[in-house]
Amino acid sequence: MPNGEGRAHPSDCFKSVLSPAGSGFGWRMAVSPVEEFANAMRVSRTRRLLLCLCALASLGLPVAGGAEEEPAPTPDIAMAIARSDIEEVRRHLAVDPGCLNPKDPKVRAPLDLAILRKNTPIALLLIQAKADPNRADRSGATPLHHAITRNNPQVVAALLKAGARPDRRDKSGWTPLHHAAAKNQLKTTRALLDGGANPMTLSALGGTPLHEAATGGSRELIRLLLKAKVDPTVRSKQGVTALDLARKHGNKDAIELLSSPPADAAEDANGEAAG
Repeated sequence: MPNGEGRAHPSDCFKSVLSPAGSGFGWRMAVSPVEEFANAMRVSRTRRLLLCLCALASLGLPVAGGAEEEPAPTPDIAMAIARSDIEEVRRHLAVDPGCLNPKDPKVRAPLDLAILRKNTPIALLLIQAKADPNRADRSGATPLHHAITRNNPQVVAALLKAGARPDRRDKSGWTPLHHAAAKNQLKTTRALLDGGANPMTLSALGGTPLHEAATGGSRELIRLLLKAKVDPTVRSKQGVTALDLARKHGNKDAIELLSSPPADAAEDANGEAAG
């Protein structure tokens, strides 16, 4: 029955759905539980859907329908980054500039999130907005370390231009250059060197980036590090050289280049060999 406001009451909806004319489906006291269940199983899919909608209406819950709604604003900048919504990121920066560099070290910085999600446009936006390029997370990793993890030379270059310190170690004792060399990343290694990274900064275990490159690095990477004046005779705290590691891991290119006297290797790296 219509209510006082001219609208159907939810109970009327249930009645019309559960007992349509001529359906033979109704609630009778004499129906056994087994028969009742069998009747319920025969209710059409459409009718079951209507039952659900009526239930929602009776509880006062909204029922989706009509034109698609615009996505709701994100509650924080982290979710905007997760959505890759650069305009929403800009809105958060305008409303709350402090969200760019969280004071709580346990909170992941937006710049780290953007880099780790491989969202270069948002990462570059955050760098331009003065995100701290040297803020370390709980592992001691800076945005530069994360950019190496994601093999992103464009972000590496932008971070260095913004003042990132290229020789800072993480808690594993490695600089970004050690990580780049270990991952055989020629472009990011070059970007780090061009941005002022010291190729002779040692790891916590006393190894050079050449030690890391020697295990599986390419000929081009080995040459690049030699050209940058990495001393191939340096011994780590374990007493091993880069050549020792190249031999241990069977890196033929590294063995060939590092077996030469240092002066000859550097000359080869500069492409100035006689002839």
